[in-house]
Amino acid sequence: MTLYQITFSLNFLALFIALWLGLYLVSRSPRSATAWLTALTLWSVGGLFVNVLLALAPPPVVPAGLWWHNLLFPFWAANTINQGPSAWLQGWLLGFSVVFWHHATMLMRPGKMNAWRWSRVIAGYFVGIAGVVLQYNAKIFTAVKGGNPLYINSLSAGPYYYFFAFVILVLTVLSAVNLMRSARVAATNIAKRQLQTLAIGSLVTVLIAPVSYVSTGLNLLQIPMVVMSALTAIYVMMIGYGVARYSAIVEGRTLTRDILYDFILSTFITGLYLIVARMLVVAYGTPRVATIIVPVFAIFTHSLLNIGHRIMDRVFYQKETRQLRMNLQQLSQLAGERDTSKTNWICRSRFCVTPCMRLTDSSSPSTTNRRFFLQSVTGATTRSVSQPKPFSQTTCST
Repeated sequence: MTLYQITFSLNFLALFIALWLGLYLVSRSPRSATAWLTALTLWSVGGLFVNVLLALAPPPVVPAGLWWHNLLFPFWAANTINQGPSAWLQGWLLGFSVVFWHHATMLMRPGKMNAWRWSRVIAGYFVGIAGVVLQYNAKIFTAVKGGNPLYINSLSAGPYYYFFAFVILVLTVLSAVNLMRSARVAATNIAKRQLQTLAIGSLVTVLIAPVSYVSTGLNLLQIPMVVMSALTAIYVMMIGYGVARYSAIVEGRTLTRDILYDFILSTFITGLYLIVARMLVVAYGTPRVATIIVPVFAIFTHSLLNIGHRIMDRVFYQKETRQLRMNLQQLSQLAGERDTSKTNWICRSRFCVTPCMRLTDSSSPSTTNRRFFLQSVTGATTRSVSQPKPFSQTTCST
């Protein structure tokens, strides 16, 4: 494979994982501030991958003043499309992802958010917003005329580069310190492993600063862009590993088959859209940027179906029915787990039956047992159904 193919493939795969994982987190923990901040971090990291992909497959030149062009590429200056491929690298600023992640790690710290912690968070957002505004006017990075987007030194340092590089490095280190300090006082081994995994991912991103400084700031080495993309992709993968292996970020326990089911389905759908977009490029001369835009929209539209179902449920169903449908959906996620047949806890918020029931290996549910099993999920109570013997009892935990 050529350097172009490796760079494009790595950035596209990393972009897909970042977008999908962020949507997975907010769909499984819609009320968790930490989950939303982590999702914003992942989507912001995806901006780097979009920058590289657009530089490798730039959109065609269009007449100035088209409203949809600014809507489709909101973080790039209006004249970017006329400045060559490298100009697309100076779009979204990666530093804003560090600001979101710094806020998320502050929430992971034990104790409440005091004035000192909030001051650090607010200061981080101030720096992030200022960076986005300045970068829109190419004051941090400036594209080198005729530069090769396959290499980092196709960007030259702007007047504010050194200041923002230092601030972003400090925020990255502080995020890793927050996670390591939280892991040190974690109450359980699983919580400690969650935080340690996320801390390792944060420490990997620290390497981005010297790579960028040597190539962009000093222009000493011609470092391939795939190096920076790989370091950022490792960070995304570490978050994904933490979610899948240790249930990091999400509320409750992450079911391995649930996350694999969702990932494989999203991969299949995105792959179909990618194939169709590629066919349009080859057969009908559609601009290559379609292989980026079409799959990205496919990820969002299909992942937002769960949110759409919840909104429609609020329109058509009463509160009790919505809770029943949610419980049944959670039960279907539990059904595929390896240890479900041995220890399957049926306990869902205020609809939990007290005491909770656990299905043991020796049980072979009859019609009455199945009815009682469904009642334990739905929260329904029927006096005619007695407690079946094949079920063992345990205390219901909330």
